[in-house]
Amino acid sequence: SPPRGAIVFTGSSSITFWKTLAQDMAPLPVINRGFGGSRIDQVARYVDRIVVPYDPQAIVLFAGTNDISGRQPKTAQQVFEGYRTFVANVRAALPETPIYYISITPSPSRWALWPIACEANDLIRAYAATVADHLYFIDLTPAILGPDGLPRRELYRSDKLHPSAQGYAVWTENIRPVLLRPA
Repeated sequence: SPPRGAIVFTGSSSITFWKTLAQDMAPLPVINRGFGGSRIDQVARYVDRIVVPYDPQAIVLFAGTNDISGRQPKTAQQVFEGYRTFVANVRAALPETPIYYISITPSPSRWALWPIACEANDLIRAYAATVADHLYFIDLTPAILGPDGLPRRELYRSDKLHPSAQGYAVWTENIRPVLLRPA
């Protein structure tokens, strides 16, 4: 049977590739349930398989960046609706479980899409802050943008999309303290 009571991290490949997640979040117990290429509606669809069986103490979601790129890009509003569906699906089974959303991050490879990402982030941030209990927004943007206003290149792998070891260190510095605070 799956381990229960840990913090489930789910979402796209940036979660999947986070090989040091357990040590980075220690002493918090974590489970990595990311899957590469996922869109937010896909993560929402599979909540009953990738989140609920673990009866988590909290959920951390990173999704949305794949939604706004590719052959059929979504609008910021559609990303937001996917987030709301994710929340509703989680709430149906785990009504009191805190959900932390990691902002769509500015990446060099998708910099042209940054205005859409910002709009989606703003919609999700406002919803988490005003509409629902136990929803939290973790904004990585200030830590990722350099003094020139562009994504810091050293925080990304050669693909200019996924975090490098330095990038995950920045994620850790910004996510772990939030998770350690009482919800």
